[in-house]
Amino acid sequence: SELELSAKPKAGGGPQKETNLAFQAEELVGVWIQQIEQMLASTTAAATPDGAFETGLPLSELAVWRSRVARLSSIASQLRQRDARIVLNLLNRIRSKQLKRWKALEVQLSSAVNEAKDNLRHLSVLEPFLYSLCERNATPKTLIEELNGLFNALRVLYSSRYSTAEERMAGLVSKIMAIAALMCRNHVTAAAASNRR
Repeated sequence: SELELSAKPKAGGGPQKETNLAFQAEELVGVWIQQIEQMLASTTAAATPDGAFETGLPLSELAVWRSRVARLSSIASQLRQRDARIVLNLLNRIRSKQLKRWKALEVQLSSAVNEAKDNLRHLSVLEPFLYSLCERNATPKTLIEELNGLFNALRVLYSSRYSTAEERMAGLVSKIMAIAALMCRNHVTAAAASNRR
């Protein structure tokens, strides 16, 4: 779910105005922290061997990273908006206990955004080759024509941050090989059926 950072603490009346405002700001940041932690955990789970990368076509991996970049960038953008900065500046001013946890979370979020963007950029190098392999009328000849470029793209990907999780790289290569094997099997089956006629 998307974060709602539009809420601002509302000043209360009377002598406790600043205390009330500070309390509301701390409560609001506490909610943001929970939401961001949950979102980071859910996007990290999708990138693990038990997550979405282990199913579907290699192109599904690109879709997952595109979605992750969009979600993480949206949160980072919301946190740069004026309303969010006002709340965070108030916490700074009152030296809130939430600040230490918040700053650590900001570093995590920034790292996750950068990782997602890097992975998407590197995976995008594979995209034209994957589309060629996934076409309905692809043949072993298509595979042979695309093999050199595909291996060069995989080499680039292997030298990136994406490959630091060996399971990701192994899962991606397994999917590509499964598609190649399926393509060859379909071609042989179609050729055999054609020869029987």
